Amino acid sequence: IFHLELSWSMALRAKWRIGFLLARLSQAVRIANEDEARTEGAPVAPSRCDLAEFPEDEELFRMRLPNGLLPPHAAEEFLARHGRVMAWTHGAARARCPMALLFAVLNLVLMMRMGRAKVTGMNLEGMETPEQFLDVYFTPLLKFWEEQTTTFFFDLLTSRWRIFELLQEIEATYWDEEPIYQEPLAEALESTYLEARDARGSRRGPLGLPVHAVAKTRRAAPLL
Repeated sequence: IFHLELSWSMALRAKWRIGFLLARLSQAVRIANEDEARTEGAPVAPSRCDLAEFPEDEELFRMRLPNGLLPPHAAEEFLARHGRVMAWTHGAARARCPMALLFAVLNLVLMMRMGRAKVTGMNLEGMETPEQFLDVYFTPLLKFWEEQTTTFFFDLLTSRWRIFELLQEIEATYWDEEPIYQEPLAEALESTYLEARDARGSRRGPLGLPVHAVAKTRRAAPLL
């Protein structure tokens, strides 16, 4: 699927549940990796991508909520600072793992699918929908890392960012009517939004995401 002439947004809207299958594959590879290390009495083999993170990526990882998602304002601010694809392919970021950026993008795509974010005020033609937003980033960043490593699939499937579980949640917004997981997204984000509102007022971020508490939703958040 990484080289087919098929967009990721189209794959997620197809009936074959590609996101679900990739999430299960990622979980199976991580378990097998841990079992092999336990059998041999050796450390768990890390994703090379995780080892190539910058300090800003580690900072973003520490900002995750208990349900595994990012506060929306953190995702959009990270994207505003690090989201220029050309800087990754031609700049100093060529040795950097792109998983943190992908994670921020997928968080915002999920918010857009749930009607809690939209791209505004960034003059980004062709990025008005979550599908366009996803396709602008996903394949270019995957191909970028593929050029940097000889263990591409292992890196991707075992990365601590678990992007395929989040991709599965985006896919579920097209198909599932009932919550998959236990903790409602709005409840998990509410305290973070309130803290951000107190610190920043009612200002909106660069993606048009309001920095205040969101209404309750019946869709649930991924426990990554």
